Amino acid sequence: MGKNLESLDIDYVKNSLRNFRAVSVRESRTKALLTNNKIFTDVSLTLDPTLLLRPSDYSIFVGDEPIIKGDYIYFYDPFVRPEFLKMALIIAKKKGIKIVVDRFYPANTFRGLDNVLFKIEVGPKEFLNLIKYSKLVVAHSLHAVIFSVLFKKDFYALDGDKDSRMNYILNALGLEKRAISTDDQIMNEKNSIEYWDSVYEKYEFLKMNSFSFLKKALMA
Repeated sequence: MGKNLESLDIDYVKNSLRNFRAVSVRESRTKALLTNNKIFTDVSLTLDPTLLLRPSDYSIFVGDEPIIKGDYIYFYDPFVRPEFLKMALIIAKKKGIKIVVDRFYPANTFRGLDNVLFKIEVGPKEFLNLIKYSKLVVAHSLHAVIFSVLFKKDFYALDGDKDSRMNYILNALGLEKRAISTDDQIMNEKNSIEYWDSVYEKYEFLKMNSFSFLKKALMA
């Protein structure tokens, strides 16, 4: 439903959903809006569809070889915001490895930097490959976070504490500490994720609940 949930035309949404037998959403904020405004009373929280597949289901798209050789940070922000890129560059400098950028930024953005590698020809397959074989993912993107989890990659979710979709999945999986806020004046170094068993235990539980909703909704 986007970021401006409070500005929605409640009557329009209610009328649009009046013939639905079942509704599920990907975040608690949207569920609260629907239930509090009596738009739909029985709303289920389910995972993003990309999380309903197994990591191995994506193997055919990823490829067996990395398109970028060596260690690198993959930075992904579909909306090209310099403040997020600046944070990613700081992280790359601290870690002393190159950063892969797949969007165009003003030329002077990278002046004096020799650790930036541009990979502009990035579609869905390259996106998955760059995440899968990265040392670290730094992104403001729900799906970059999702595929980092699926491939068990270290990641930082930029403004993951503010974005309601990222915030929900991070908290649900016990990964809320992977969020980095643009409000932070000092970026604390975060350890590598070493508790994937715990993350995946929560993930499998959420996936089971999501499938249960789908089966129930389709059989209704």
